[in-house]
Amino acid sequence: MILGIAIPALVLFILSVAYIAGGNPIQTPIGSDAWLPDFKNPGTLVVFISFILSYMGVEAPASYINELDNPQKKYPLVMLMLVIIAIIINAIGGLSIAAVIPQAQLPFGPGIL
Repeated sequence: MILGIAIPALVLFILSVAYIAGGNPIQTPIGSDAWLPDFKNPGTLVVFISFILSYMGVEAPASYINELDNPQKKYPLVMLMLVIIAIIINAIGGLSIAAVIPQAQLPFGPGIL
């Protein structure tokens, strides 16, 4: 996981911070009104559904539950940690790209963030 997901996300984040630290403007304005998507826009709903569907495979490690000590307590905690880490990595990547690429050039169009 570290080589395939965490390191590229970290590199992407570092490059976006370097871009902003170099005096370049943040390309996509992110204000208080941008935290919740506009579900009236069909494009937003498509992106939201694909985001939710990406977590459907989270239960795949359930076959290894017998290898855990105290699975009744640890398995829900592991699943919660997995989802939180995935959301954080996804948010870092999305915000890094949104900071560098102008909103009009984002492939999903305006209103997604």
